[in-house]
Amino acid sequence: MQVGGGRYLVRQGAGYRFQMAVPQDIQALVGKKVWRRYLSAEHKSEAELMALQMASQLQREIVRLRTSQSSPVMVGSNVDL
Repeated sequence: MQVGGGRYLVRQGAGYRFQMAVPQDIQALVGKKVWRRYLSAEHKSEAELMALQMASQLQREIVRLRTSQSSPVMVGSNVDL
């Protein structure tokens, strides 16, 4: 079992990619089934921290979308929905 940010990491070449499933109930709002983003981290520990930060931000966005059922907008965000 992976803990921390490791559960969202996928090895991609020499680097890492963040990957998190979009909950089924908001997939129509988001327009995709999986959030993915390449991480510009050289070391796994750095990638894990970045992944945790992204996951935390996306969890807040999930709550917002579920409560407002509005379109996904994250002004100034580093996470592409």
